[in-house]
Amino acid sequence: VLAVNMLGSLTFSSVRLDLTERKAYTLSDGTRNILEALDEPITLRLFLSEKVATRTPSVATYANRVRDMLYEFQRRSDDKLILKIIDPEPFSEEEDRAVGFGLHGIPLDAEGTNFYFGLVGANSTDDEVVVPYLSMEREEFLEYDLAKVIWQLSDIDQKVVGLLSSIPIN
Repeated sequence: VLAVNMLGSLTFSSVRLDLTERKAYTLSDGTRNILEALDEPITLRLFLSEKVATRTPSVATYANRVRDMLYEFQRRSDDKLILKIIDPEPFSEEEDRAVGFGLHGIPLDAEGTNFYFGLVGANSTDDEVVVPYLSMEREEFLEYDLAKVIWQLSDIDQKVVGLLSSIPIN
């Protein structure tokens, strides 16, 4: 049994099978196209207060789903997506960075403990997209929200429309 498990893990490590009812872990064609078309590296920083998340089962489940989806995004992007998971402990440099990026911490107690669960994306030209809080109410749109962040950072040649007029627009 041990030999079969070892052989199976080595042989079939890249094979994935999504048996969930609504295909929760299967990426859509649009998301796969965005990830395969990445020309430059994109860094995603997931700020997640691990200790607080593990205390609440529903938050822990959602946090695992977000993490798994980000790992799948990274795998599909041929490592052009760099993922960093940061645990902002109270009164630490990581918490200061989270606040500096504009992430919203949810206060938990009078001692100043905040729960962080946000995402910051950056590309090589220092463009940033910030998702202040990954809300559980938007769980069904998780893939869309994450793919949108990556698309905003990868689509450098966005069209710009200007309006010139001698009439005051204000």
